[in-house]
Amino acid sequence: MKFWVRMALAFALLVGMAAPSTYAEASSPSPESLFPEYQHLPDYFVVGETYKLEVRHKHIGWAEVKKAEFAFSEGAKESVEHVETVPTEDPAYYQTTGEFTPKKKGKYTLTFTITEEDGYNRWVDSVRADIRVIDAGLPEPPEEVQSRLTSSASTFEIGKEVKFTISTTKKGTKFEDAQIVVTKSPAGMGEVRKLKTVQRSGTYVTTGYFTPSREGDYHFHFELPMSDEHGKRWEGVLDFSIKVKAPKPKNIRVEMVPLVGKTLLQDGGQAVVIAKIPKSYAKKGYSFAWSDNVKPMSGPRLQDSSYEYVAGVFQAEAAGLHHVSFKAYREYEWVGEAYLQIQVDE
Repeated sequence: MKFWVRMALAFALLVGMAAPSTYAEASSPSPESLFPEYQHLPDYFVVGETYKLEVRHKHIGWAEVKKAEFAFSEGAKESVEHVETVPTEDPAYYQTTGEFTPKKKGKYTLTFTITEEDGYNRWVDSVRADIRVIDAGLPEPPEEVQSRLTSSASTFEIGKEVKFTISTTKKGTKFEDAQIVVTKSPAGMGEVRKLKTVQRSGTYVTTGYFTPSREGDYHFHFELPMSDEHGKRWEGVLDFSIKVKAPKPKNIRVEMVPLVGKTLLQDGGQAVVIAKIPKSYAKKGYSFAWSDNVKPMSGPRLQDSSYEYVAGVFQAEAAGLHHVSFKAYREYEWVGEAYLQIQVDE
């Protein structure tokens, strides 16, 4: 009995060695699928124009690309020419390109199929795309969808960040990056930052942040492109404006240091005049201005525990009573003024 079992096993082994090799079709998806994916397909194609089609797909490292082809739905007299497959910077992926010049207006299904073999196995994978071809001329404009605005404030001030929230009724199956651009302002174009769009139920909600830097009217334009799998396009649009006011600065006490001795000068004489600013305000920085009859003194400014001192030189150019003024301010935050009289004799 054992003799016949050994003979049967030997016979089965010989038959197996003599059998021809067969290809194993890789099912998709699987760990060894090729995952082809179209890159940068336009929303529509125009008759007579040439387009470069691109497909990125995985590459089985030890296999060879046997076939890469584009095919249109049955009955379509269209073709993709100059098809070429090349490695990418990532050795795990290849890219196939081809040139497509549509001949006739219509809607088509374009299927790309990639085949790789290693002598024992075959991997086949494909991807489809529904495309739309239109006649030459102006493209069909997107259908406008009116969007709605809310903001984080009802009044707007210089230097205070504003959050814009714009709601757009959802159309189609996908959207592109939204834009909010400053179309007119007293401070150049400016920028709306941190733009983000999310879907909430049947609405796209776009948020962005803007910080006005000047007083005046700011005008904005909003766009949110949307489309579906058939190439139909919509665009959420909104034009809006805000009026920005400068905050009223706080009045602070700025003082003149009295002149030493008599405030009396001869014509052609000079006097050092000094103003003092509370240190709690001066420490953040400020601007200042003397009246035209005083020349500011350069060099570091003196300080004590309470004040910072700003000095200038008064030039007595004519006899009579002269008025000296000093103004210090931090824009939109605080302002202070001080005055001094100086008598000049002939």
